[in-house]
Amino acid sequence: MTEAQKARKYLGRRGAVLLILGIIWGIVAVNVGNTPTPSRPLAPHERLPDIIRILIWGISSLVAIFCAFLRRPGRDRWGYFALIFPVAERAGSWLLAIFFEAFHFFPPAPPLSTSVSNVAFYGALTFLVITIAGWPETSERVVLKLTVLPDGGVESHTEEE
Repeated sequence: MTEAQKARKYLGRRGAVLLILGIIWGIVAVNVGNTPTPSRPLAPHERLPDIIRILIWGISSLVAIFCAFLRRPGRDRWGYFALIFPVAERAGSWLLAIFFEAFHFFPPAPPLSTSVSNVAFYGALTFLVITIAGWPETSERVVLKLTVLPDGGVESHTEEE
């Protein structure tokens, strides 16, 4: 068994997702610290000090990576909770920006197209993490078998290995 196979077996599917998304969230934390303030009007989350925004993504990243290596079932839920927080915060912030733009509230809001696309993006990420968090951890491999029927139809069934 190779080292990659051992790591995959140790982490499982849920742990692997936590590790990968934790690394991505860490990259976002570094990016937040290195990105200049945009010249357009700011979204609500962009008004926070950079250190707060870096900590939101960075702590979430570290918790997710730590929880990826917890072997007991159910312990990884804190990692998934940590992953949801920054993307849900961003989705909510961009949703507020749409509200500010629609009703012309102070402060000035970013362009509507920017806000709508970011609500869609961060909202989709939020629901993706929630969906993955609901996946069961299985040790079996499930294989989908497709059979072409004489009448041209297709029959499918799954088998566990």
